[in-house]
Amino acid sequence: MTENFNEAVNDLEQMVSERDDLNEILTEAETPNGLSAIKDLIIELSEIRKLYKSTSDTLDDLKEKKTQLEQALFLALENAGLQNVKGEDGTTFYRREQFFANVKIQDKPRFFEWLRDHKMGDIIKEDIHPKTLTAFVREQTEQENELPDYVNTFTRNTIGYRGGK
Repeated sequence: MTENFNEAVNDLEQMVSERDDLNEILTEAETPNGLSAIKDLIIELSEIRKLYKSTSDTLDDLKEKKTQLEQALFLALENAGLQNVKGEDGTTFYRREQFFANVKIQDKPRFFEWLRDHKMGDIIKEDIHPKTLTAFVREQTEQENELPDYVNTFTRNTIGYRGGK
C-alpha cells in the first residue's frame, strides 16, 4: 500500500515538474495552435485527476489501516496493563481516551435553552454554515436585494467535471 502511494506521489511530482511554466502554457493557448495546447491541457488534467483519485483512495485506505492498528495497539496495551511503550525508532506510543460530544441540529434550540437555564449560555456560539450563507447571499444578489456592506463575496473560476473516471 505504501509503495503505491509513494509511486503515485512520484508520478504527480514528475507531471508537475514537466509543466513548470504555467504562463508559457497560457500564452500557447492564446495562439493559433491554441486548440492543440487546450487538448494537451485536457489530457494532462485528466491524468492528474485519475492520479489524484487513486492517491486519495490509497490515502483513505492508509487512514483506515492506521485506525485499525491504533485500536489494536490500545487494546494490547490495556490487556498488558501498560499505559505506554517506546518503539524502536524512539517514538512513544501511549493510550489516550478522547471525549467528543455533539447535538443534533434539530435539538440545538432546546439544548441552548437548557444551557441558558443552567447559567452556561455564554458558551453558545451561534453561526451560519458557509454554504448556507453563500446560498442566501447568492439568492439575494440574484434578486438584486441590497446586502450590508460587511457581507463579503467573491467568485473563483474553476473547471467542472462530469463523467469519466
